[in-house]
Amino acid sequence: MVFDLAEIERTASTGAELPTGLTSPEQWLFLSLRLLYRSHKDGYITTEQAKKEKAHIMDQFKSAQQTLEMYRDGQERFQRIRALQSDVEKSGCELCKRIIKIFDGRA
Repeated sequence: MVFDLAEIERTASTGAELPTGLTSPEQWLFLSLRLLYRSHKDGYITTEQAKKEKAHIMDQFKSAQQTLEMYRDGQERFQRIRALQSDVEKSGCELCKRIIKIFDGRA
Protein backbone atom coordinates (compact mmCIF):
# COMPACT_ATOMS: atom_id res chain seq x y z
CA MET A 1 0.00 0.00 0.00
CA VAL A 2 1.34 3.44 -0.92
CA PHE A 3 0.80 6.30 1.50
CA ASP A 4 1.11 9.97 0.72
CA LEU A 5 2.32 12.42 3.32
CA ALA A 6 -1.16 13.69 4.20
CA GLU A 7 -2.39 10.15 4.74
CA ILE A 8 0.55 9.34 7.03
CA GLU A 9 -0.26 12.45 9.08
CA ARG A 10 -3.98 11.64 9.27
CA THR A 11 -3.35 8.02 10.27
CA ALA A 12 -0.78 9.00 12.89
CA SER A 13 -3.15 11.57 14.38
CA THR A 14 -5.70 8.84 15.15
CA GLY A 15 -3.22 6.81 17.19
CA ALA A 16 -3.53 3.94 14.72
CA GLU A 17 -1.12 1.05 14.44
CA LEU A 18 1.96 1.50 12.26
CA PRO A 19 0.89 0.74 8.67
CA THR A 20 2.83 -1.87 6.73
CA GLY A 21 4.67 -0.98 3.57
CA LEU A 22 6.16 2.31 4.71
CA THR A 23 9.79 3.16 3.98
CA SER A 24 12.11 3.68 6.94
CA PRO A 25 11.74 7.49 6.79
CA GLU A 26 7.96 7.12 6.54
CA GLN A 27 7.92 4.79 9.56
CA TRP A 28 9.99 7.28 11.54
CA LEU A 29 7.66 10.10 10.48
CA PHE A 30 4.54 8.14 11.41
CA LEU A 31 5.85 7.15 14.86
CA SER A 32 7.17 10.66 15.57
CA LEU A 33 3.89 12.29 14.60
CA ARG A 34 1.81 9.76 16.52
CA LEU A 35 3.82 10.52 19.66
CA LEU A 36 3.64 14.26 19.02
CA TYR A 37 -0.13 14.20 18.56
CA ARG A 38 -0.57 12.06 21.68
CA SER A 39 1.69 14.35 23.73
CA HIS A 40 -0.34 17.36 22.64
CA LYS A 41 -3.67 15.65 23.26
CA ASP A 42 -2.57 14.59 26.75
CA GLY A 43 -1.47 18.16 27.56
CA TYR A 44 2.25 17.44 27.87
CA ILE A 45 3.09 20.06 25.24
CA THR A 46 1.41 23.27 24.12
CA THR A 47 -0.02 23.86 20.68
CA GLU A 48 2.82 26.26 19.92
CA GLN A 49 5.43 23.70 20.97
CA ALA A 50 3.66 21.01 18.92
CA LYS A 51 3.74 23.23 15.84
CA LYS A 52 7.46 23.90 16.25
CA GLU A 53 8.25 20.25 16.82
CA LYS A 54 6.10 19.16 13.88
CA ALA A 55 7.95 21.59 11.60
CA HIS A 56 11.25 20.13 12.80
CA ILE A 57 9.99 16.56 12.30
CA MET A 58 8.83 17.39 8.77
CA ASP A 59 12.21 18.97 7.90
CA GLN A 60 14.03 15.90 9.18
CA PHE A 61 11.68 13.62 7.27
CA LYS A 62 12.35 15.48 4.02
CA SER A 63 16.08 15.15 4.60
CA ALA A 64 15.79 11.42 5.34
CA GLN A 65 13.58 10.94 2.29
CA GLN A 66 16.16 12.67 0.07
CA THR A 67 18.91 10.47 1.53
CA LEU A 68 16.88 7.36 0.77
CA GLU A 69 16.24 8.52 -2.80
CA MET A 70 19.96 9.21 -3.31
CA TYR A 71 20.80 5.77 -1.91
CA ARG A 72 18.32 4.05 -4.22
CA ASP A 73 19.62 6.03 -7.20
CA GLY A 74 23.19 5.09 -6.29
CA GLN A 75 22.26 1.43 -5.99
CA GLU A 76 20.61 1.50 -9.40
CA ARG A 77 23.75 3.04 -10.92
CA PHE A 78 25.91 0.52 -9.09
CA GLN A 79 23.95 -2.37 -10.58
CA ARG A 80 24.19 -0.93 -14.08
CA ILE A 81 27.96 -0.47 -13.77
CA ARG A 82 28.34 -3.89 -12.17
CA ALA A 83 26.72 -5.46 -15.25
CA LEU A 84 29.45 -3.90 -17.42
CA GLN A 85 32.35 -4.53 -15.05
CA SER A 86 33.75 -7.63 -16.76
CA ASP A 87 33.61 -6.04 -20.21
CA VAL A 88 35.28 -2.85 -18.94
CA GLU A 89 38.13 -4.80 -17.32
CA LYS A 90 38.68 -6.77 -20.54
CA SER A 91 38.63 -3.63 -22.71
CA GLY A 92 42.31 -2.89 -22.23
CA CYS A 93 41.71 0.68 -21.11
CA GLU A 94 43.99 1.17 -18.09
CA LEU A 95 41.99 4.11 -16.79
CA CYS A 96 38.80 2.05 -17.00
CA LYS A 97 40.47 -0.77 -15.07
CA ARG A 98 41.58 1.68 -12.34
CA ILE A 99 38.08 3.13 -12.09
CA ILE A 100 36.54 -0.35 -11.73
CA LYS A 101 39.07 -1.25 -9.01
CA ILE A 102 38.14 1.91 -7.09
CA PHE A 103 34.46 1.26 -7.69
CA ASP A 104 34.50 -2.29 -6.34
CA GLY A 105 36.92 -1.61 -3.46
CA ARG A 106 40.09 -3.27 -4.78
CA ALA A 107 42.04 0.02 -4.86
